[in-house]
Amino acid sequence: MKAYEVYKKLYNEDINIKTTEACPDMFEITDTALCITTNRTDEKVCEDCWNREISDERVDWLMECKRMCRLMGCE
Repeated sequence: MKAYEVYKKLYNEDINIKTTEACPDMFEITDTALCITTNRTDEKVCEDCWNREISDERVDWLMECKRMCRLMGCE
């Protein structure tokens, strides 16, 4: 699953994948911080970062974290 698809599942909203305001690393969607250290003023770099493939294990873990947060009332 792509990072932007994971974001949509987690936050129930779309993100502009050309945005330089945020990257998937800042939302801890990815398990390695590769994009946050790059030049985030370049739309192409941001688009590439948001198009990164996220492992199924990571997606499952993020969805479980969201579920637990909801159960504990922190959402």
